[in-house]
Amino acid sequence: MGYEYKNIVGGVDMDGVLTDWEKKYGIFLQTWKQRLPDVEFKGSGKSPKWSIEQNYPLEIQERIAEIFTKPARDFYLKLAPMDGAIEAVKKLQKKMEIVIVTTPVYEADGHELTLLELKERDRLWSQVVAEKKEWLRNYFGKDAPPLLPLSDKTLFHGDFLIDDRPSAGEVKRRKPSWIHVL
Repeated sequence: MGYEYKNIVGGVDMDGVLTDWEKKYGIFLQTWKQRLPDVEFKGSGKSPKWSIEQNYPLEIQERIAEIFTKPARDFYLKLAPMDGAIEAVKKLQKKMEIVIVTTPVYEADGHELTLLELKERDRLWSQVVAEKKEWLRNYFGKDAPPLLPLSDKTLFHGDFLIDDRPSAGEVKRRKPSWIHVL
């Protein structure tokens, strides 16, 4: 059986859309308690800003950001799926081409980093991409949508992008071709 061409291409973000970062007893909250035992997690529902660390005092923002920028091995593999997300993507796949568009680790472009820091960022990037691919295979099997890791999601070319980040459609390198579904 050959490839079935579909007219619509949709992008789906992974973190916070497919994966549930705030699942009770989940890996993110376990990591939070381990790395930040003195800091109460407020939860995104109680936070005025999308970026979790920006909801806390400046002196602890870097410690919070390290959960995302320096994830432990298998962190992404252990994230639970968001309720109903797998089923929703499978339904979308029947009608259109779905691509998982994700930004592994963080969005630093590297201009301010030393060579040693660049090497570490690239190692983490590879680790996270591999874990996210495996996560998709674990939940979708052979029908796993392709994973497109990008530091700038405006480079994705499709009809829409489902993303929990309010600024996902901000023009960086180019004007997005897609409609942002928040």
